[in-house]
Amino acid sequence: MVWLLLGDRAATDPLTAFAREYDAKGALIQPGPTPKYARADWEGCAWALPSLSLPAVGLPSRHGLFSASEIDEMTQAAPQIPLPAPQPESDFYWEKCKAGELWLRHCTTCDRAYFYPRDICPFPECFSRDTDWIQSAGRGTLHTFAIVHRGPTPAFRDKVPYIAAVVELEEGPRIPSWLVGIDFGEGEIRPDAVQCGMAVAVEFEEIDDNISLPMFRPA
Repeated sequence: MVWLLLGDRAATDPLTAFAREYDAKGALIQPGPTPKYARADWEGCAWALPSLSLPAVGLPSRHGLFSASEIDEMTQAAPQIPLPAPQPESDFYWEKCKAGELWLRHCTTCDRAYFYPRDICPFPECFSRDTDWIQSAGRGTLHTFAIVHRGPTPAFRDKVPYIAAVVELEEGPRIPSWLVGIDFGEGEIRPDAVQCGMAVAVEFEEIDDNISLPMFRPA
């Protein structure tokens, strides 16, 4: 069961057209100047309309009405940054990050470390399955960076400005991360505050009970 909320919408409005399309499936369609509710017996549809002014009576749900304050909380809640999903090839990596340690996959055939974690050596001349784990010293140099002033998605917009970086570890691999510990002052940084080749060291930011993200700050 899906509820659609229709307000002051023109007949050519995409949502109105969608609702009319599914009217044939048993929906009650009442677009007009006053927001009304339309019940559509069509599974798999969901609409988020935070721009609509919702009436005080609330939005129908399967178990009654959501209050206006609950609706506001649902539509205005800050989006969360998408987190990595642990999986068999990377479970060990995330467990060690949670413990404050940075570990890398290592090929015992060509004796090279690499990132991101996977079971097969990624170097074309090798592709060996004889791989293990080694602990990184957590030190390296800043290979490249970008200062982000406009978040690419809503989840990042309250974090600007921030520095997206690629760090070259002492063990060889390059790892994408954030550069932290930089004083932005009034949204800007000194030209000499961040430079390619500067020494950096890892630190970990706890995100939730499962994920701690490795970030780097000037050493």
